Amino acid sequence: MLFFFSALACSIAPIEDRWSHGNITQLKDSFTSNFVIENEVDGERRWVVIDTGFNKNTEPLVDFLTEKEASIENIDHVFITHGHGDHIGSHANFTNATFHVNSQDKSLLEAEGITAIETFEAGNEVVLEGVSFLPFAVPGHTSGNVAVLVGEVLIMGGSAQSNKDGDIEVGGKRFAEDWEQAKASLEQLTVDIEPYSEQIEWIVFSHSGPIQGIDKLLAYSAE
Repeated sequence: MLFFFSALACSIAPIEDRWSHGNITQLKDSFTSNFVIENEVDGERRWVVIDTGFNKNTEPLVDFLTEKEASIENIDHVFITHGHGDHIGSHANFTNATFHVNSQDKSLLEAEGITAIETFEAGNEVVLEGVSFLPFAVPGHTSGNVAVLVGEVLIMGGSAQSNKDGDIEVGGKRFAEDWEQAKASLEQLTVDIEPYSEQIEWIVFSHSGPIQGIDKLLAYSAE
C-alpha cells in the first residue's frame, strides 16, 4: 500500500513554491498550498489568502508576509475552496479574518470551530479587498468544492492536479466524498469555463505544479 501511494505521488507534477503571476503567489505548505493575493485599496496594501494551508504554525505564509513587511494579522479575508483539513488546518492563526466558503461546505468549517463565516453560491462573484473571485462549482471532492477564477489565473484547489506528463487529472481519489461526481464535475467545468478561455493564462493546483494556458483543461474527459 505504501508503494502504491509513493508511486502515485511520483506521478504528480511537484508544487512550485513561490510560483507567482501578477499579484498572486503560491506558497507550498507541506503537501498542499495556499495562495496569497496582494492588492492596493485606498493607498494601502491589502491581502487575501485562498485556503489557510495545513501546518498549524502557518510558517510559509508568515515568512512570506514578513518579507513583505506584513503579518497574518493584516489578513481580513480568507477564501476557502473546500472544507478539508489540509485547506483549513491553520485557521486558528487567522484571528482577524472572515472565512468565505460555498454554503454547502459551511458545516465543515463550523465543525472545526470557525465562526466568522460568510457564504457564497457558486457562479456568483465575490469581491474581497478590491479583487474579484469567480467560483465555479466542482462538487465531488466535497459537496461545496469550487475552483475559482482570479484575474488570469484559475485556482483549482483540490479539484484536480497536474501530472508529470503535463495533463490534468481529478485530484485526491481517496479523499473525495463522491469520486464519480468529482470526475463528472471536472468534465462539466470544461464547459463552464469555456467563455473565459481567452482570459485564463494559468491553471494552478493546491497539490501540484501549474499549467500554462487552458488547453489541457478543455481537453479533459471523464472517460
